[in-house]
Amino acid sequence: MKQLILAALLGSTLLTGCLPRLDIGPPVVLSKSELRNRDFGRYPSNYQQIIKQHLAQTLRDPESARIGRFVPPRKYLYIYRLDWEDKQVRYDASYFACVYVNAKNGYGGYTGWQEHVYFIRNGQIVIGDSLHVRCDSEEDFIIFTNPKANAEIVP
Repeated sequence: MKQLILAALLGSTLLTGCLPRLDIGPPVVLSKSELRNRDFGRYPSNYQQIIKQHLAQTLRDPESARIGRFVPPRKYLYIYRLDWEDKQVRYDASYFACVYVNAKNGYGGYTGWQEHVYFIRNGQIVIGDSLHVRCDSEEDFIIFTNPKANAEIVP
C-alpha cells in the first residue's frame, strides 16, 4: 500500500512539473463600495409577477403549482473573464429574488418545496437557478467571482 501511495505522489509531481504555468499576474483589486454602485438595472418592484409569469411558461403543470414564500430582490454581481488569457474583467449585474415552489412532476406527484433563484434585470429574467446563491442569506449584496477573474474584493 505504501508503494502505491509513493508511486501516486511521484507520478503527480512529475505531471504537475510538465504542465505549462499560466502567468495570470497579480489579482485585480476591486472595491466593494465601488462595485455596489454599478448599474444593476431598475429595481424589480414587480418581481413576484415576473417570477409567476416565468413559472407559468416553464412548469409542466403551472395550474397546480403551489407558490410559497418570496424573498425580495437583492443586488447580485458576477465577476468573470472569458478565459485565463482574457485581460478584461467583465461584470454581469442584476437583482436576484427567490421563491419556494411545490410543483407536479411528469408523474403527477408533487416534488416538495424547492428553492428557486431568479436573476432579474430591467424587468426580465436573465438567468434562472444558481447553486452559489443562498436565499436565506442576510446579505443585501452578493458578489460571485469566477476563479478566472483573478480578483480580490476589498471593503
